[in-house]
Amino acid sequence: MRSVIFDFNGTLFDDTDKQIEAWNRFYLDVKGEIPSAETFKNIIIGSDNTTIFRKTVDENVTPEQVSAYAAKKEHYYFEACLEDKERLKLIDGAEELFEALKAAKIPFGVATGSPKPNIDFYTEHVKNFGKWFSPDKNLVYDDYTVKGKPAPDIYLKAAKKLGADPEEAVIFEDSYPGY
Repeated sequence: MRSVIFDFNGTLFDDTDKQIEAWNRFYLDVKGEIPSAETFKNIIIGSDNTTIFRKTVDENVTPEQVSAYAAKKEHYYFEACLEDKERLKLIDGAEELFEALKAAKIPFGVATGSPKPNIDFYTEHVKNFGKWFSPDKNLVYDDYTVKGKPAPDIYLKAAKKLGADPEEAVIFEDSYPGY
């Protein structure tokens, strides 16, 4: 192991329930129903927004519609997170692990399917997120320049940003599309 790459949502930040709540509210508004457990597992959790909306709302969704849908869903997500401020923190033990990796001189970072507005939200609201991660040094997010999970592109981009060989990286991922 020469580097470590973490997924963020559900891996370093315990927010799966907030994501589910936001997606349910979004789909109730847009489609009048909530997604099935299978849709969550196989499509929504861990995928990029374009893929999600193409597979669940409209296969011909435009980039403008993706942006509008994503903004609506993230509004619900941010509301849910802010209603539970006690949990706006990295998972227990994460910072100790980061300290150990830093002491061992093992580069580490995040590769997340979250878009830039979420990164700004995490930097502002998730305790110590900005202490450990920044787009300038060790954070890759969905900026629409690489294919989303399950394609390995976001991990390859993160490894490059870390100056690491992807073949020697350990990846921590919690979602089915990220496996």
